Amino acid sequence: YASTRGGIEWLVNNAGAGESMPIERSDDALAERMLEVNFHGARRLIEELVPTMVSAGAGSVVNVASSAGLAGYAYVSAYCAAKHALVGYSRAVAAEVDGKGVRVSLVCPHYVDTPMTDASAARLAETTGKSPEELLAFFASENPGGRLVTAEEVANAILVLLTDGANGAMVELDGSGSAAG
Repeated sequence: YASTRGGIEWLVNNAGAGESMPIERSDDALAERMLEVNFHGARRLIEELVPTMVSAGAGSVVNVASSAGLAGYAYVSAYCAAKHALVGYSRAVAAEVDGKGVRVSLVCPHYVDTPMTDASAARLAETTGKSPEELLAFFASENPGGRLVTAEEVANAILVLLTDGANGAMVELDGSGSAAG
């Protein structure tokens, strides 16, 4: 988001990609893909834009990580590693900019009702014999709230953090309808 004053005031790093693979079939290429999309893209934008925000004395960054950045999940070790990297990096940058008018925060949703989740269910259906609908129901049951998080819930959390959030804040969305942070 660029303000009428000409500078970037808001940055939302929401790019994400996930691939599942058992550890015995995992390889460097998978790890590199997961790190490139889920960590390095956000890191590069932060390194490019945050110094200007600091110079201006104002700005807000929200990085969309995942519950996979807070816990480990079977068959997605490379994805978890990349999201853990984003969480750690975000916390470090928040500490670095503290008191300089810039806020860096995180949204960590559990399974979200998005095309990415639909694609994951479709890929898993090919190997498990379960239907995509069964797998989506399983994903929903894995969320502590028992349902998929909505994209609107993620967007609302991002907007709150951009406008009113504290530096270093982390909001976990778990399908319960309330944000933990």
